[in-house]
Amino acid sequence: RVLFRSASVRFEDPSTLTSIGGNAFIYCTKLKSLDLSKATALVSLGSSAFANCSALSSLVLPANIAWLGSDCFQGDAGLSLYLMATAEPSFSSGWNTLNSEAGTTVPYYLYSESAPASNPSHYWHYVDSLPSIYPAGVHE
Repeated sequence: RVLFRSASVRFEDPSTLTSIGGNAFIYCTKLKSLDLSKATALVSLGSSAFANCSALSSLVLPANIAWLGSDCFQGDAGLSLYLMATAEPSFSSGWNTLNSEAGTTVPYYLYSESAPASNPSHYWHYVDSLPSIYPAGVHE
């Protein structure tokens, strides 16, 4: 088992990454953002994979992510999750729980190259290589 405590993570060939195990990044308090959009084979994140990463504010997941373990993002109060998916995910119940006692969840956004006419603030795109949420009421 490997625990990451670094502020930066680099995968030699992200296209071969298929899963991130449970507790893989737990308590990685220096990690601020991670873009896994090029990890096109990534289908699962284990339980508590990114739990208690207090500095994590941005995580981009590829479109084919199919399973997120329980408490995957528990305690990541400042996290925004950017899904390359263009439709609502069908993950198991509670996948985006931040704090089960308080009933808080991780905000997540779906990818769209242009702002949709309906609910644009639920979608994101890249601006200068960074995830950016479309403002409410704006569409192209």
